[in-house]
Amino acid sequence: MKILSHDAYLDGGTIKLETNIGTYYVDNRIDTDTPNEVYDRYPDDKGASIVSTDIKAALTLALGEYHQSDYIKDILKGIK
Repeated sequence: MKILSHDAYLDGGTIKLETNIGTYYVDNRIDTDTPNEVYDRYPDDKGASIVSTDIKAALTLALGEYHQSDYIKDILKGIK
């Protein structure tokens, strides 16, 4: 997996990660019940599901090769 880009929402910190195999969302919303959990779509969207541990592991590895903002990397260190 390779992270191609990221974006942040103004909901307290949900991070959208676009990769070469799909788009994922890391939940950092204010007062969320699932902090740092990774979803297959925006966490509040109908049908949003938490991704598998394999996807989370691949994202964690891809972050090590993602040469963008250290701020984003720091936020995403908490991926569950």
